[in-house]
Amino acid sequence: MPVTAAAPLTRFRIGDLARLAGPAVSTLRTWQERYPGLLRPARTTGGHRLYDATDLAAVQAMQQLAAAGHTVAAAAAHVIEQRDRGRPLLEGVVGAEPPGHGAAPAERAHT
Repeated sequence: MPVTAAAPLTRFRIGDLARLAGPAVSTLRTWQERYPGLLRPARTTGGHRLYDATDLAAVQAMQQLAAAGHTVAAAAAHVIEQRDRGRPLLEGVVGAEPPGHGAAPAERAHT
């Protein structure tokens, strides 16, 4: 069986991450400084941050948690804990599930 190379890991500079996820570059830098472990960028030899898809998911989870009424600090603590445990970032959070993953509607139309 031939050995195939793995697809290269997609990396984003901080401006790209901001455009993809929504928060301003300054917000991403603040979150990274204030909540160690939330974002885990690699660094280029020149010191530039390079984020990956897991970092993008962390930022998106932060936004969903904040939209659901959680404080930024509580959202960051949850996301960091989930990342450290290798679990889905929104697991166990009521009201913050991605669309299509929440509870079923309480009533259905009867025909």
